[in-house]
Amino acid sequence: VYGAFCAYNQTDVKKLVAYSSVSHLGFVVLGMFAMTRASVEGSILQMVNHGISTGGLFLCVGILYERRHSRLIADYGGIAKQLPWFAVFFMVMTLSSVALPGTNGFVGEFIILLGSFEEALSSHLDRTLPWTDYITSWRVLATAGSVIAVSGVIFGAIYMLSMFRRVMFGEITHEENKHLKDLTPREFGYLIPLAVLVFVIGFFPNVFFNKMRTSVDAFVAYTRPAVVAVRSPETVNANRRRREGLAAGTLPGGPADAAPPLVFGVPAPADALPATEGEAR
Repeated sequence: VYGAFCAYNQTDVKKLVAYSSVSHLGFVVLGMFAMTRASVEGSILQMVNHGISTGGLFLCVGILYERRHSRLIADYGGIAKQLPWFAVFFMVMTLSSVALPGTNGFVGEFIILLGSFEEALSSHLDRTLPWTDYITSWRVLATAGSVIAVSGVIFGAIYMLSMFRRVMFGEITHEENKHLKDLTPREFGYLIPLAVLVFVIGFFPNVFFNKMRTSVDAFVAYTRPAVVAVRSPETVNANRRRREGLAAGTLPGGPADAAPPLVFGVPAPADALPATEGEAR
């Protein structure tokens, strides 16, 4: 969302695309932290999608700069009349970036959001926790992160479509724009494969999901138990007791009731703890 706000305020089209890239990679991070099969699959696919759509947008910006030697949005306007084929490819990449249904961007972001909401709604919520722990519980944080991510999709559509409208439509106000040349055969060769991939992934995502499913299932099966343990009520309560004990200078209830030390957020097993002085003797 921060990247989306930064992108909205840009007057340089290349910087706008760069900040949109930051915004889209936030979805990848969300999917990996949710750690469900759907969200991880969506994150992997979204990294591929990001390379296609953002790479295509940077290529389009480079084509414009090669002709006009300016990246300022204000220096354009109405050039769709002079560059009709360029406008088509630029529109395809823009719609992919805003996750229009039928494009690759929609599949990746939708699957990530589906997996993150699935994780948020399946997480345990202990309503007996103090309000400070309640609002920082995993279910509340996961739900809030998913909702914020949805708003990022909306903001992304606003700034990308606004940029496309200002660059491609309207009246030509600069004389230099009246003499711009459309795409060359070499530029067609660059853009056509990217545009084809946008729709192939958008309409046939299972071709790619089936290839990664075995690896994703193994990865989630290996990491999921630790993730669930970290987010469990037992670990949350253990962390709370340790914080209270550290704040008071001693763990509550004496050694017998002391919360166990944590290893990567998970209570350490008894045989993993160092021996006391008496045990060492």
